[in-house]
Amino acid sequence: MFFKKSASQELPVPSLAPSSLRVAPDDPAIDCVAGLVRSYGKGAIDTDGDGGDSVTKQCDQWASQIAMGRPAANDEGSASGLRRDYGGLLSFFERTRASEVDFFNRSLHGLRGALQQFAACLAYSLSADRKADGGLEEQLQTLASALDSNNPDQIRANADRVLKAARLTLLERRQREARQVEILAQKFNQLKSELVEARSQATTDALTQLYNRNAFEQHLERIADWGVLFQHPPTLILADVDHFKSINDSYGHPFGDTVLRAVGDTLTRSFLRRQDFVARYGGEEFAVVAVETQPETLQTMAERLLDNIRKLDVRNGALEVEVTVSLGIARLRQGERPAQLIERADEALYEAKRRGRDRMVQAA
Repeated sequence: MFFKKSASQELPVPSLAPSSLRVAPDDPAIDCVAGLVRSYGKGAIDTDGDGGDSVTKQCDQWASQIAMGRPAANDEGSASGLRRDYGGLLSFFERTRASEVDFFNRSLHGLRGALQQFAACLAYSLSADRKADGGLEEQLQTLASALDSNNPDQIRANADRVLKAARLTLLERRQREARQVEILAQKFNQLKSELVEARSQATTDALTQLYNRNAFEQHLERIADWGVLFQHPPTLILADVDHFKSINDSYGHPFGDTVLRAVGDTLTRSFLRRQDFVARYGGEEFAVVAVETQPETLQTMAERLLDNIRKLDVRNGALEVEVTVSLGIARLRQGERPAQLIERADEALYEAKRRGRDRMVQAA
């Protein structure tokens, strides 16, 4: 199942409905209901309507309203006059559950369609391959018989037929694979906006508010699996803040955190497209996964990132501190796994630092 990014928003405090009921403030059932509401909020997911964070906040507000109540209009200050909006809470649950069910049904429908299409392509491919292999095997048997006869003309004629049959088989197989990739790509494009995003809940770096390493690794795994369906291979950019240890040692860790936040914000502004994925990889290192990007466009974006980092106005009191980053860039190869892609990008990053930092190096 795939999830959307949440959109942060101010949430209204639940209003009191006319159907509110009077209950004793120490009723254990009230604590139970409030606890259930909060538990429901902790497991909230992102849907097309409210994001998971939004639902969590609303559940916390409802739990507080149910637990503490609100004074009734004619019983100001009276504990027995507390009112709790159970009707409003029920409506909230019904709306939220309906939104979740609708989102899951549509997501499952799209996923089932993609899997069915994949199964159909696989079945067709296996059938066609077996048929082609059977014809080629028959030609090879004929050639073997000709070799046993020791007739040069017959051997030459059969060898020519086998060669033509092999070439035709390879050509048909390649054309079939291209058609199947095109069909799967069309289906994949319907799911891509969800596939290229990781669920934000429990995947955010607390300092920079970017995705964390765990979310990055999960995202890269999906990208590697589906990489063949992208028009342009996905690209990994590893960015490392130059001389960060010296910044921490000279100005202190709180200022170092300020630098990391500034770099994270700049990365986000430099890769604004919905399909771009920006994460804090660890320490002073960041990662960007860019998809559907031509090499020339990606180079321009990387150069712009380097320039934007150089222009950062990061100050420690009256002293402006110069900040630069080094970039290692690697494009996903067909069949390459995430660990291999990271290794090549990391080698390019090391080379950028070896050449003097504040620059980018493309992996071979």
